[in-house]
Amino acid sequence: MPRWSPLLQEALKKKTTRELFTIAYSITTKNESRESSGLLSKEGIKDLTELGIPCGPINNIAQVVEDPQIKQRKMIIEIDHPRLKKVKAVNTPLRFSRTQPEIKEPSPNLGQHTDEVLKEWLGLTGEEISQIRSSEVI
Repeated sequence: MPRWSPLLQEALKKKTTRELFTIAYSITTKNESRESSGLLSKEGIKDLTELGIPCGPINNIAQVVEDPQIKQRKMIIEIDHPRLKKVKAVNTPLRFSRTQPEIKEPSPNLGQHTDEVLKEWLGLTGEEISQIRSSEVI
């Protein structure tokens, strides 16, 4: 068991939130390499799980993209983008037995739907939108 495990076990016995917070904070902040020790190591996660504490690793983007479950669930997809050609995007996590939701287009560019929203939701005319643009409100 890691050096902090007896401290954690003692804090769990006392059930003091402050002690648990202090120990968790010291474990996660003292380590330069989050891969090699502390809560984020496989050993640390195993120890905490055995103590009945739900936990998991904190991954960086590279680790997330390479995670086997992310790959299996096809959570990173490529979509067509009007300016950037193909871009990687996060897929929807929803999975249904009959219908699979899908991402059909990228997020809109800034202001891409402004005119549509002003016309359809606010009922503005093209002339009113032009006036707003010329006054630099949008």
